Amino acid sequence: MKKYTFKVEKVGRKWYQIEVSGKVSTYKAQLAIDDDATGGRLTVGQTYTMECRFEDKSTSYGKKYQMYAISKEAIEAARQKEAAEQKAAAAAQAAKQAQYEEEKRQRLIRQWMGYIHESAANDKIYTKGISVIKELGAYDQYRDEIEQLKQDIAERKATKAAEAAAERAKYTWLKISVFYGACGTRVPDCDVSEDNTMVYNGRVYEAIDSKYVKEDDGEYSGCYCDEHFEFKCIDITETEKGKKMLADIEAAKAEKAKITEMKKDIQENGVEAIGDIPEGEIILNTFDNYGNGEMIVKTETEVWYIRNNGADGDDWSRNKIKTGGAGGYGWKILIADKKRKEKIKRINEIIKEMEFITGAFYGCTHTDIDDMTDEQLIRWYENTPSWDPENAAGVTYSQEDAKKMVELEQEVIGLIGECV
Repeated sequence: MKKYTFKVEKVGRKWYQIEVSGKVSTYKAQLAIDDDATGGRLTVGQTYTMECRFEDKSTSYGKKYQMYAISKEAIEAARQKEAAEQKAAAAAQAAKQAQYEEEKRQRLIRQWMGYIHESAANDKIYTKGISVIKELGAYDQYRDEIEQLKQDIAERKATKAAEAAAERAKYTWLKISVFYGACGTRVPDCDVSEDNTMVYNGRVYEAIDSKYVKEDDGEYSGCYCDEHFEFKCIDITETEKGKKMLADIEAAKAEKAKITEMKKDIQENGVEAIGDIPEGEIILNTFDNYGNGEMIVKTETEVWYIRNNGADGDDWSRNKIKTGGAGGYGWKILIADKKRKEKIKRINEIIKEMEFITGAFYGCTHTDIDDMTDEQLIRWYENTPSWDPENAAGVTYSQEDAKKMVELEQEVIGLIGECV
């Protein structure tokens, strides 16, 4: 049903012959005579516009269009029917859309509750997920479930914290600063052996596990920063292994001190060494291929201390010892002289001890003894009266001190005999 504009050309018994105005051109049609629908008889030659129902009755023999005028009541009824149908369709569409939105909301609720459960399984409260549930208007529905998840997380965290504390209490945890080595390599600022043992602050530990901790960027200039290594350790100081490690360290320190003292003694009391490196016992050798390092060689009669002096920038003119490279320089000392000096040193120590016990001065300074010849040393001792507890100038000594003085005097006699 739509509005048509037409011109009446002829009136018949049942039909008006009309010319209808189309969008592009006119066409011929029949309009059923219905005075009620058209509001009276139509006049030939007049043009009318009214609501009509159009039917195409064309056949293979030709075009034939028939139209039926629609009364105002029918039009109104049709309009009301169409409005009712549109309203019903709109209501149906709205209901369908509402159903779709509710299904979508339920899907989102299930999806975000799934996220909340997944996060809770990792002991995390998914605050964004809870906010979305609130936005979807479902928080009241799931409030108890969410609160239970929070409670479960808190209980699991408390349990894990207690277990971690108990586990942590079983071990010693060392925080070792980071040292940047070659090319920025991060290493602990302590020695860790191949069997994961270490000595730290005088204690021996066996590392069970370790991790690198980067608290913040710190200040990096090739040295220390805020980063550190954390070692999970067992303190093994009191075990046989721990005691041996500490003993080995002390022995190494003593050996190092001994070497240092030996180098100092040879430098101060020896003479310049010239020639080839002698064959003998190698006590120290840190020579390298770049002209650096030190060497101590002990023969049957001498001890040589040699400094390799063949590196770029070294003063090669000092070199008087052949090393196979640019050479080196150094000192040597006779073993006999060295032994004599050691005995003189012990005599000095004894004199100090005897003077401490008796409060008496034994007639010379310790420097004098160092410079004495064998004859002078003998003469000094002969002119020093033997200690006699009976002639102690009225001083009474304990049996322990008296015994100690006799022992010290006998030791001095033996050392002087060995020196001369």
